[in-house]
Amino acid sequence: MEKDVLKGVVEIEKEIRQRLEIEQEKAQKWLVKVKKEAEEEVLAKEFDLKEEMNRSTDSALSDARGKASGINDTAHRYSGHLKNISDDTLKKIILKYLPRILPGG
Repeated sequence: MEKDVLKGVVEIEKEIRQRLEIEQEKAQKWLVKVKKEAEEEVLAKEFDLKEEMNRSTDSALSDARGKASGINDTAHRYSGHLKNISDDTLKKIILKYLPRILPGG
């Protein structure tokens, strides 16, 4: 009878080990699956963020080009006005500001 009890205990222990191994395998597979899903999610998010950054960069670049174009147009108009100033007017302007520029002025 003791042998039967001992044999039963050994069988139960063996069954418990087998179930534990099965559960460990399931847990390992689940971890691999979850890790893969997390990696895919991170990659997708990274892609989305890069796309958003590219859109933002393109928008900022477009805005900067527009502002630069406006500044350039204003500078061209201003230079056009300066080209039309007569030599006499330029001499008057220079003579007006020359004392401030020269040492002792």
